[in-house]
Amino acid sequence: MFAAGDGVHGRELWVSDGTSAGTTLLEILPGAGSSDPWYLAAANGTLFFGARDATHGFEPWTSDGTPAGTLLLKDIVPRSGDSVAAEFTNVNGTVFFSADAGLWKTDGTTAGTVLVKDVLPGPGSGVILETPPVGSVLVFQGDDGVSGSEPWASDGRAANTHLVADVGSPGGSDPDPESFTQSGSLLFFRATTNATGDELFAVPIAALMDSDLDGLDYAAETAAGTNPFDADTDGDGFSDFAEVVEMHTDPLDPNDRLRTRFRSPVRSGWSHLPRRCCWPPRGGARASAEAMG
Repeated sequence: MFAAGDGVHGRELWVSDGTSAGTTLLEILPGAGSSDPWYLAAANGTLFFGARDATHGFEPWTSDGTPAGTLLLKDIVPRSGDSVAAEFTNVNGTVFFSADAGLWKTDGTTAGTVLVKDVLPGPGSGVILETPPVGSVLVFQGDDGVSGSEPWASDGRAANTHLVADVGSPGGSDPDPESFTQSGSLLFFRATTNATGDELFAVPIAALMDSDLDGLDYAAETAAGTNPFDADTDGDGFSDFAEVVEMHTDPLDPNDRLRTRFRSPVRSGWSHLPRRCCWPPRGGARASAEAMG
């Protein structure tokens, strides 16, 4: 399927089997007007895209290649309002997209089309999805209004949709990360900061959901109240993972008396990282990626 205009109809959705006779119109907005299908993405035998019809504004649609199977997926902004559904990205069968200034996902049903996270609360958009998925993880350019435009990641859960690294800090840069490319265990990307200029950066794939590489993902760190950018939040020599999962001690209290029973060293992934890789092992409230060079 593809979008095109034929000079009679507006820009509409078409389906083709590769022959002239087998190329037919799937008209969403009848007449000379255009439904303007864009950001077409296929998943599970269904095409996902943004379009408008005579009743609704610009919303998410799906098609199975037939007129009867070309349908509005969800009216996110009711009636003639526009959610500006765009940037549909297939991540292992779950389709993510930007709409109504937030990050959404869908399983292809109306009920299963839900907001994942409003990254930038308010009318502005804080999401740009222009990156191939990394395994089961969506990587995107996000702006929460605090850190500027930075690399973000999501596994489809609100609690695990988060800033990966504050590349622009210190210096208050707005790095606009782009051109994400996976190679081996690293995800490379281009970004611009006040400190480095326009440079190549990298982040371990394992750090997309576990920024400090201590064994706890972002959601688990948030639930425990620990710092997701610091493997040892209370600085007692034991990792947050060891305290939460193995020792069952308080990861926020360096004087927890239960800890005297343990003599094992901190479990931390930092010793396994290349010297010049991504960000310092103890990043405080924010972790900043390091330029390669």
